Amino acid sequence: MPILTKTSYSELLTRSNVVANNLIKLMDVSVVESRFSEYQQLLKSLSTAWENNQIRDFTKRYPKRITLFALKELKEIIIICEEIFDKSDKYSLRYKNDLKIKLKTILGGPFYTFKETSKNSNARNIQFELRIATTCSKTGLTTKIGELPDVTVEVDDRKYFIECKRIIGKSERTIFNNLDNALNQINNNPVEYYSGIICLDVSPQFDNGNLILKKNNVVTAEKFVLDQLEKYVFYIYKRSEKLKKLATKKKIGMLWLNFSGVYEVQDGFGWINENGLLVLNKENKLQSEQILKDFSVLNVNNFD
Repeated sequence: MPILTKTSYSELLTRSNVVANNLIKLMDVSVVESRFSEYQQLLKSLSTAWENNQIRDFTKRYPKRITLFALKELKEIIIICEEIFDKSDKYSLRYKNDLKIKLKTILGGPFYTFKETSKNSNARNIQFELRIATTCSKTGLTTKIGELPDVTVEVDDRKYFIECKRIIGKSERTIFNNLDNALNQINNNPVEYYSGIICLDVSPQFDNGNLILKKNNVVTAEKFVLDQLEKYVFYIYKRSEKLKKLATKKKIGMLWLNFSGVYEVQDGFGWINENGLLVLNKENKLQSEQILKDFSVLNVNNFD
């Protein structure tokens, strides 16, 4: 979806106001003094500048990379909240209270991911977990957000445990520390489950409020993202013996990589949200076939 159009400004601003009102009404969560309200204020300023033909003055105050990142973050939070609100009448009081805590958390944190540290990254960590959970629930999959695991998906009598990790930092040690933590969390979970899934977010590698993906056109931008996801997923698979060992034991059945970010092309800007799946069929063929069938509703890219 193109980001920089008058229609999208107006639509996004309207949707953000509806979300802010429903956060109070349905979840008793206020956006006052949150990064959500900061993103809203930037969007209002942008919309006013557009209507008054003052975009040049606006961009002097707000660099393009900052504006695009803020719009992407605002839209992502809106999408998460809209899906939660849509299903809110089905939630138990206890589960709604759990979601309330998580929604309060994601509204905090630093404005940009390049300002994240281990002490303030929890907001976007939970935002990623909620994004994966709402991606599943939108397709009709029975989905629940939790602690251990981060997300549970049930299909018929099969229970899938999903552990979500964001890859912040480019070092090999960072990547595999995240992977090993997720593998251990699933492997050590005492609750019976059909298969574990590791979901890794590589978005901070390319879009953190300080970086922006620049390509010639939308097609090359999307191809670049998919190529990067495929590169990451096979790099991880080839180097992790623990992953393959647990897959053989039916503990882990799939790697899921996610990218969410803005891009700049010659004729405009947009937002890409791509997912890629690697089902571990070499280690367990029968289980892999079932996983592919159960998650086919996601309609995402399968790497093999």
